[in-house]
Amino acid sequence: MRILFCFLLAGATALGPRPAASQGFGLGASVHAGSLGLGARMSTALFGSPLRLRAGFDYQPMDIEVSLSDVTYAIDLPSPSLTALLDWHPGGGSFRVSGGAVHFSSSLELSATPTASVEIGNQAYEPAEIGSLVGRLATSESGPYAGIGWGHRSGRRLGLSLDLGVVYHGVPEVTLRATGPIADVPAFRSQLELEIDEISDLVSIARVYPVLNFGIAVGL
Repeated sequence: MRILFCFLLAGATALGPRPAASQGFGLGASVHAGSLGLGARMSTALFGSPLRLRAGFDYQPMDIEVSLSDVTYAIDLPSPSLTALLDWHPGGGSFRVSGGAVHFSSSLELSATPTASVEIGNQAYEPAEIGSLVGRLATSESGPYAGIGWGHRSGRRLGLSLDLGVVYHGVPEVTLRATGPIADVPAFRSQLELEIDEISDLVSIARVYPVLNFGIAVGL
């Protein structure tokens, strides 16, 4: 997968604007915000065809809160991420079909600090016993991307850009531990394993990362 990234990124750099026969397809740049965070892309035409190479990065400045079992966790979304795509513009218009890969530099990190009694496994525990719960939802570092979108041709100096798609990252592998005084007690550890199994069942369907990006693109 990393070889694919190197190839596409090198291609995006090496291929520059084409002559008039390219019908206005040359270099382009965009900035956007969306489910991957804040990001930027550079793109270039492939010999004047309706195919374009697009590559860039995203930085995720936010986290989300999700209730898993009896505990509400803050989830740090993976950041930064790198994207390399091949866009096909059927008929040479703005609509595009995209395929490629996304590389995540980190997994989804979990953290929770209960302020009231919570149930771990089949047993209730007090906040002072648990301390904090920290862990992660580990997924593949890189995954294939498929999606659709709209982006202006480079001959138009300024336009809107939209991407809708998914990255397949596989079934998340859950790890979880407590920081409080009960962390190493065998009875608690067995209950924590039950908690991990329950969370694993809840997130087992989350095999893809949704991508929704909206931004502004400009031809160079």
